[in-house]
Amino acid sequence: MPVIGWGIPIVMLEMLKFSWETTMSVCVPALIAWVIIGGRAAFFIVCPNCHKSPFARGRMISSPFPEKQCSRCGTDLTAVADHV
Repeated sequence: MPVIGWGIPIVMLEMLKFSWETTMSVCVPALIAWVIIGGRAAFFIVCPNCHKSPFARGRMISSPFPEKQCSRCGTDLTAVADHV
């Protein structure tokens, strides 16, 4: 969801005269759920040769931008994406 997408619910809740605490109690859990769901979906995209996620950087670190070349087997993932 784009950044402007988070502004819409915040403005709507502010227009309805909800307090800042109520607004954040709605938006923060939604943001956490969005990050978890998006993060899980990103790990279903894998290298066709070795099945490593191009988003994974080490054991517990991930990046929002995929690698262009697989760090495990060296497959050019940009060429693979063009043929699919």
